[in-house]
Amino acid sequence: MGVEWQPLPSLELVTMYMLSSRRFEDFQQPDNQQRGELLRLQAQLNF
Repeated sequence: MGVEWQPLPSLELVTMYMLSSRRFEDFQQPDNQQRGELLRLQAQLNF
């Protein structure tokens, strides 16, 4: 889920939030369920 806002023609603000769940297997941990959250904030100047 994310939102992009352009208050000025040369400025963009972006916010993104992600929930994730994945299964990662290897020899040491054959059943390894990993969950996480990510919040990303970005300000971009266009010239």
